[in-house]
Amino acid sequence: MRKNVLKYPEHLKIRAKLNTEDKLEIAKATGYKEGTIREMLNGYRRMPDKVKRAILELFEEKKKLDNALEEIVNQ
Repeated sequence: MRKNVLKYPEHLKIRAKLNTEDKLEIAKATGYKEGTIREMLNGYRRMPDKVKRAILELFEEKKKLDNALEEIVNQ
């Protein structure tokens, strides 16, 4: 049995800002399997640029939604 070794501890900080649905969206957007995305976010695998872009786009989309809701509330 192969023991997973934490190679990318900085990925854990990214994982902390995501919820389960976000991880599924990243998998759909990139074409990777959910388990592969999970291994990347747990620091066991390198995160390719394709995945990094998908995460950034997701964060930007969330920020836009939060801003739009804030505008509605403040009107």
